[in-house]
Amino acid sequence: MEGTGGYEHLLLKQLAVHKLEAAVVNPRRVRDFVKGIGLDAKTDVINAKVISKYAEVVTPQPLAAKSNHELKHGALVALRNQLLELINQENNRLKQSWDGDAKQSIIDVIEMLKNQLRGSSKITSRFGTGVFGIKASLNPCLINVLRVLDHDSQAIGCGRFGDRVANHVERANDHALQ
Repeated sequence: MEGTGGYEHLLLKQLAVHKLEAAVVNPRRVRDFVKGIGLDAKTDVINAKVISKYAEVVTPQPLAAKSNHELKHGALVALRNQLLELINQENNRLKQSWDGDAKQSIIDVIEMLKNQLRGSSKITSRFGTGVFGIKASLNPCLINVLRVLDHDSQAIGCGRFGDRVANHVERANDHALQ
């Protein structure tokens, strides 16, 4: 099946319950395959046939079924990332707002989002480890580091991304231990 921005997860979970293997393929690769064979998949029927042909030719590997623990942890990490992004967006709006009532409304929204973030942090910390096996308490710092790296690497054309990740993670660990 094609990846659909997360909508495929429920189907994958149900297939795993029934011991059926499935592979998730990148939609862009399927589109490129379609162009390469000279077809135009404009209907669901044609698209299904094209995905089937792609799987026949490429033979993508089935995904290992994730445990409920892994699924829950992934959902919590995604929630945390979304909350951090929303807080950042609201802080940017606050800087641009000139009306006192609008500013207070934005401040209220930011506080609510921060409360949600604290709640998700408490739940995530019960998992013991978070991103890259680092304690969940370091996740906020690590996520911010990765955002900066993503932005920097896009701006300069990637460069030595791995080295930079390692250096920033070391600094984040040092900072968290102080």
